[in-house]
Amino acid sequence: MPETQLQAMGWDEPCQTCEELEDWTPTADNINRLPEPLRKYIHDVETNCDPAHLVQENERLRQELRDAKAALAMVRS
Repeated sequence: MPETQLQAMGWDEPCQTCEELEDWTPTADNINRLPEPLRKYIHDVETNCDPAHLVQENERLRQELRDAKAALAMVRS
């Protein structure tokens, strides 16, 4: 019998503390480490809420703009 509910869901790694979770970001690696039911839920939410991947594309463009501004600032200095 699993010791905890997380282990019952397939989570074998030790749980992180609240301090460790403060810096958690939803990167592909972090999401892939989640238990399967949570990964499936996140995938379903993404698929249903952004079927054309516009949110993902907009975030990628925002990141490119930040990177371009940083590179321009380096060139100017």
